[in-house]
Amino acid sequence: MYLNPYLNYHRPCAQADVKIDEKGRKRVSYKAPPQAKKYTQGELVRAMDLLLRCNQRLVSSGLDEALVMQETLVQIVLPHAVAA
Repeated sequence: MYLNPYLNYHRPCAQADVKIDEKGRKRVSYKAPPQAKKYTQGELVRAMDLLLRCNQRLVSSGLDEALVMQETLVQIVLPHAVAA
């Protein structure tokens, strides 16, 4: 199963840290650990599970990507949101 590029590369929670190595190549890393400290392990696991299910929905259907992603983000932010 292929993952959706929108979900794989869109990182709304952290800014990229771009460094140039000794060979002149760009090395991009995202500083997610400082962001993750704001959440419990259970919240992070739940969010990752919701994002995985979102990605599976996008890969297996022709649904609008932005709408599905927005629904998933609402479910993450509002823990009591009803799953579609």
